[in-house]
Amino acid sequence: CNALDDNCDGEVDPECPFGDVEVTVAPQTLHFYTRDVQTNLCTFTIEGNTLEAAEDVQISIERDGVPYSEQESVGPSFSFDVSIEGGLHRYDVTVSWDNGTGYWKPAKTFDNIVCGDAYLIDGQSNAVATDYHNEQLGDAEKNTFIRSYGSSVNNPNVVAHTSFHVAGGQAAYTHGAIGQWGLRMANRIKEEQSIPILVINGAVGGTMVVQHQRNNAQPNDPSTIYGRLLWRAQMANVAESVRGIFWHQGESDANMAYNDYLELWTSMYDGWLEDYPGVEGVYVFQVRSGCGNPTWNRNVQRDLPNLLEMVKGHMSTTGADGHDGCHFYHATYAEWGERMARLVNRDLYGTSYGPNIEAPDPVSAKWLNANTLGIEFGDTGNSLTLQPGAEAYFSLSDGSTISKVQVVNSSVVLTLAAPSNAQSVSFIEPAGDVPWLVNDLGIGSFAWYDLPIFP
Repeated sequence: CNALDDNCDGEVDPECPFGDVEVTVAPQTLHFYTRDVQTNLCTFTIEGNTLEAAEDVQISIERDGVPYSEQESVGPSFSFDVSIEGGLHRYDVTVSWDNGTGYWKPAKTFDNIVCGDAYLIDGQSNAVATDYHNEQLGDAEKNTFIRSYGSSVNNPNVVAHTSFHVAGGQAAYTHGAIGQWGLRMANRIKEEQSIPILVINGAVGGTMVVQHQRNNAQPNDPSTIYGRLLWRAQMANVAESVRGIFWHQGESDANMAYNDYLELWTSMYDGWLEDYPGVEGVYVFQVRSGCGNPTWNRNVQRDLPNLLEMVKGHMSTTGADGHDGCHFYHATYAEWGERMARLVNRDLYGTSYGPNIEAPDPVSAKWLNANTLGIEFGDTGNSLTLQPGAEAYFSLSDGSTISKVQVVNSSVVLTLAAPSNAQSVSFIEPAGDVPWLVNDLGIGSFAWYDLPIFP
């Protein structure tokens, strides 16, 4: 009765008394646990009962195929508290039983468990970020240390999907789908911090910000976009420990007034802070021109870090080719992932970078003389380059003719053909691949509408 086929007849312990264990609480295969960032430990419980001849229970854990820890307990009921370390390690758990013979009989196994940090993505189609151009590159970086939970299916059937998965970027609205920039971002965080990453992407293409609002009577309502994302985070047991939330949406809100978009977005944000109490940072993309021709909501996206405390960062989507007028090619989505990962690595993990990981963002505009305007970029104005042709996208509120545009240190200086009474200046690109104002990492400036000009 040693759980071995001692006489090589194909039968194991054929005349031994029947025994087994019933496991009532345990990880899944591919389970992802979120770590305590102070201790770098994930903790979980294994519980159950012995059956028939089984008297004692043992759990043994291997890390990367090497024994890691072991515990034993006397039946008929058992409960083990387990701790594993965060890091690029895979843990396998085996539950065995014994009936006094001294031989442990394996009964249940739970494989490929990891311990790391969790993030969420929400928005519309450029947050879904599937392979819109059939390049078949979206899953190129797929690996076991980037996980997701459930399915991103965009209907209440989400409740039928309750498993962890290795995450992918190729497909949409299916198991483990986190989008192409989501997969690149997660991999860059994983590589820089040497920890596994869980991403749950709840974005739905073609949606307006009003469709992302919380049902306050039932926050995890699976008939809502907000509720499906929350339900998945709760089922994965990560809602309390999500570290960051990423937002890429606005194309469908076209000319929505600044205050209307801000009010709706802030309402959703307030819900996030209640339902994800451990969140340390919210990060927002400014959407591109085209695909609905969004306008004033883009200014909201540029302003959010100055308006809401938990919005730690924001990022432009300009300065790189690969825009079809609405969606992007794989290389461009990968660039978005690179840009956002740098912000997260800096803000949440303390990684040190050079000065230019932020998108160039104007802080003020003022008249230098009667026909010369200076637009100052402050700390984000290092190593600026105005690509040929981008000067055409500057405009003044009174329609004054701009005769020259040049970069001077951390400013862009506009020279006018004649003195102007303009009260504001804008910098707005058309859709597609266009020249732009970029820094030496190739990160494009935010677009802006009616930046006030001070005397």
